[in-house]
Amino acid sequence: MKLADKSLAFARCVGERWQDQPAMDLPSFQRRYLYVQSFGAAHTARSYWILHRAKQHNDCNVLARNLLERIFNSRVAAKSPKHAVELIAYELSKRISGLRRLLREHQRLPKKATETIERHESELKVFLSLLGTQSVPQWDYYRRASVAGISSWAYRGLYSGFSCYTHADYGVSRPQDSNKPSSFADFIALLAPVETALFLHAPACTDTSCEVGLRYKALCDEFSNKTLEERISEDG
Repeated sequence: MKLADKSLAFARCVGERWQDQPAMDLPSFQRRYLYVQSFGAAHTARSYWILHRAKQHNDCNVLARNLLERIFNSRVAAKSPKHAVELIAYELSKRISGLRRLLREHQRLPKKATETIERHESELKVFLSLLGTQSVPQWDYYRRASVAGISSWAYRGLYSGFSCYTHADYGVSRPQDSNKPSSFADFIALLAPVETALFLHAPACTDTSCEVGLRYKALCDEFSNKTLEERISEDG
């Protein structure tokens, strides 16, 4: 089985077990947030490998950045239900802020835009009430990476590098150097579905010798050995 197939199979096996519950408490929203990250990582990784086979490596780097964000999100949200709901509240507040800014600039937007803002504001009140606060916690991606414990190599290293391909600035590689495969991007594309699935599984797991955790560890070692270490060896 190819490495990408192993990664996606693990994510599918864990994700298919999840069933949403109608509860509106902190732990339930934590599970929903972790499921969204796991589901999104699996589908984005699948797109990554389609582009990879087509040798569209610059586009792969764009998706690798998204996958790294999902790793940050899952690591933080898995720490506690409060962490997860703080992330939801922050992301919702950013969406409201963007829509309000758009509405100020374009006052003739359809009525639906105003209704969307009102719905989001109502939802935000629910999350802030669950958190017992009136102010929205701030969770930019640097803070997420720091709390996740991987700000050094993941944020300052990979995330900053992948961002060159996402933003339309002067930082992208020159044409003669572009569209080259990246072992680091490949590693993230393999890791993200597995890691986000593990954190989806973790809150409900009480097994001290968790089979899912053991499989995760084995896959991470294999992904690292087959992508990063082989490339380092090739580069001397």
